[in-house]
Amino acid sequence: MTVQVLGWVPLVGSTPGMTAIIGLATAGLLAVVAISIGARHGWVRWLFAVIYVIGTLGAMVLVVIAPEAFRGIPTVLQANVVAQFILQTAALILMFTSSSRHWFATRRAENAP
Repeated sequence: MTVQVLGWVPLVGSTPGMTAIIGLATAGLLAVVAISIGARHGWVRWLFAVIYVIGTLGAMVLVVIAPEAFRGIPTVLQANVVAQFILQTAALILMFTSSSRHWFATRRAENAP
């Protein structure tokens, strides 16, 4: 987002202002998710899963259904799509492992009367 707003990478179908607003809203939502994970709120795993599915469907439409559109975006944005998919997939898998479930459950045990 920053590279697009600064003009280092051409904007594709948007204005700098709209790109900045979407980027800030996304960063804010991800900050809430990160803080909630740190507070061991188990529901946030499901919120992240929903966000992941929506984002992955959008990326898959771009890559699989409209590959010419994907090839048409700057290389740095293509790399960003691939890197986000890999990192978010790893995060989603790790948040639903047995160790992770146990870690989230310890919050409830610590707060029990």
